[in-house]
Amino acid sequence: MGLGYRVWGLIRVFYIYPQMQHLNQKTPFSGLEPLIHILSILLLLSTFAHSTAILAVLEITPSSEVEELTISEFRLLSDELRRQAVNILPAKDFTVLTRDGIIALIPSDEEEAECLAQSCAVDIGRAIGVEYISNGRVAKFAGKLSLTVELYETMGGRLIGSFLTYGTSVEGLMETIKAESPAMFEKMKAHYLTSNESIVNSASNENIVKTVPDDLKKAENVETSVKSNNSLIKNPIQVAIVSVIAVATILLIALTGH
Repeated sequence: MGLGYRVWGLIRVFYIYPQMQHLNQKTPFSGLEPLIHILSILLLLSTFAHSTAILAVLEITPSSEVEELTISEFRLLSDELRRQAVNILPAKDFTVLTRDGIIALIPSDEEEAECLAQSCAVDIGRAIGVEYISNGRVAKFAGKLSLTVELYETMGGRLIGSFLTYGTSVEGLMETIKAESPAMFEKMKAHYLTSNESIVNSASNENIVKTVPDDLKKAENVETSVKSNNSLIKNPIQVAIVSVIAVATILLIALTGH
């Protein structure tokens, strides 16, 4: 979700609607519910349309019996996996975190960071707030090096894709990453774009088609009330509120866009 929708959602849920509906008190927002509702829906759809999914590629790690590769070589393998992700995933829809970007999201508290390091990839992904996360491990099998890479969707813990390859050197593992990882990231791209499209279509069909007409009817009633009672729109507080809401919505839509 985009920052704009989160901020607007908090304002709407914890301030505007409690005053209008639950407290049932006349406030400066009274009569503006249809406008607020419509702007919320438009901002929601805009945020979904322009939001990006974040992918964290964790460092590929060795099992205890692997001694052939150095730390630098493991970093090279991890960097190649990130490079393949960047090549496959369009920048307008996805953000691939760098190594430093992932480190920056890890809690500064030592005990909390240590606990997180011992967690599974999905738990780490949820803790640092990313939509997708991958992890890899190098082990030994039948005298060869084996590389297993898995890619998860963090919200549901679903395994999106994986591959298992074998090699005898870091060069061989590097080539297998180049050959096998694109298909895995293609699955991730299809999963996100399909899910995002479904959410937007659902919001469009269920909220705008069903809710906006009702709100427009309410707006017509408000307009009728305004004509019969000039004090509603002439209220300077409401004029200011309408202006602020409109400008804030436009700015937030622009900030969540590309």
